Amino acid sequence: MNFKQTKFNLISEQNEGFAKLVVLIQGAMAAVTPQQLSSEVLSAIDGAATLDTAGGRSVVIQALRSLSSLQQRVKLLLGDIMRLIGVFNIDPNRAVDIIIDCFMSSVRFYWPFYIALLDASPWTRGATESLKVAQLVGWKMQFYASEPTTAFKFMDELTTTAALLVAHGLIQLGDLYPMLTPARNEDMASEFDVWSVSLKEARAKSSANQLAEMGGLEDMGD
Repeated sequence: MNFKQTKFNLISEQNEGFAKLVVLIQGAMAAVTPQQLSSEVLSAIDGAATLDTAGGRSVVIQALRSLSSLQQRVKLLLGDIMRLIGVFNIDPNRAVDIIIDCFMSSVRFYWPFYIALLDASPWTRGATESLKVAQLVGWKMQFYASEPTTAFKFMDELTTTAALLVAHGLIQLGDLYPMLTPARNEDMASEFDVWSVSLKEARAKSSANQLAEMGGLEDMGD
C-alpha cells in the first residue's frame, strides 16, 4: 500500500497518530449497538435463501456485507484511518496491529464490527496481505506465551480473535499454525498431559469446595 506523507516522521507525531487511531476506532465502534447488530446479522442470514461464500468468506461476512448502514460506517472509518496513516507517517502494519488490539479488547460484544472492518480493509484482500495479518496475530501469541504474567489476562481474548479471523476466512490457519507453540508434536503431547492434570485438579478442588459448603449431616436438619 502506498501513502503520501505530509508530515515529518517525528516520534511525537507518531504517538499522536497512534492515540488518534485508537480514539477513532473506539468511537466508531461505540456508535454500534451490539445487540442490534447481532439481530441484523441473524435477520440477514435468515432472510437470504442463499449467500455467496465465494472466496472463502463465511456466511456471516456475506450477511455483514448486506448491512448498508454498517458498511457505510466501516467505509468512513477506513478512509479516516488511511488519512491518519498518511498524515502521521504510521506504519500500515502497525495500524492493523492496533486494530487487532482493539478487536481483542472488545471481542465479546463487538466482534461482528471488527470482522466487517477487516473484511472491507486492504489488509485481507489477498493472500499476501492476509499472511501479514496472520503473522501479526502469531507474533502476539508468541509474545504472550513468553510472558506468563500477562498471558492469563490476554490469551483468551487473543485466541478468540484468532479463531474468529480463521473461521470467517480473513486469515488462514495454515499461515498461523507455524507460529503456534509448542512447535513439536512431542511437546504438544506433554503440554496436553499437563493441561489434563490441571483440569482434573481444578474439578476435584471445585467438588471439594461444594461438599464443604454443604456442612455436616447434623447441620442438614431432621
